[in-house]
Amino acid sequence: MSTMHSNDKPVRFPGPEHPITIERHPSRIVVKAGGKVIADTREAHAARGERYAAVFDANVLGTLLAMKHELRVMSAQQRGSIVNVSSTMGLRGAAGMSLYAASKHAVEGLTKSAALEAAASGVRVNAVAPGPIDTEMLTRLTGSSERKAAMLSSVPLKRAGTPEEIAEAIVFVGSGKASYMTGEVLRVNGGRTA
Repeated sequence: MSTMHSNDKPVRFPGPEHPITIERHPSRIVVKAGGKVIADTREAHAARGERYAAVFDANVLGTLLAMKHELRVMSAQQRGSIVNVSSTMGLRGAAGMSLYAASKHAVEGLTKSAALEAAASGVRVNAVAPGPIDTEMLTRLTGSSERKAAMLSSVPLKRAGTPEEIAEAIVFVGSGKASYMTGEVLRVNGGRTA
């Protein structure tokens, strides 16, 4: 369940399995997404329906439901900015990450389509696509310090990004400094997709 604050009174609406909270401010909406990012480390031929559902529910349906409610509020006020979170794998594939990569491709498609639909209402929709970021997810996916080091050696900047670097990119894309930007994906990945 998610909560929307309107005139200091919370308005509740159904949300995805991972809760989204939207706080209304006079000139913007701040979106906080909570929950665990779900990735699957199976190859395509070994993917199971229940894992597909879990990955797509979290990454795609969660994004879609959040945008549905964000767009309703922002379209009515004729302004706003939505920043979705994709991944480097929203542009390219990765062996053993078929479901996760497919879900992030879907997030980018949703972002671009919603941007075209919302533009006439003065609402911008973009995404930030992080590369390898120094988080628990990176540690879990690589499985060992050796595999993590090998992955990071393929990054031109030779290091993982930080959560703070991604937060700064999201703040920029959502701000008035990016007011002519919509339907775009900002890739913050140390040069990995250059």
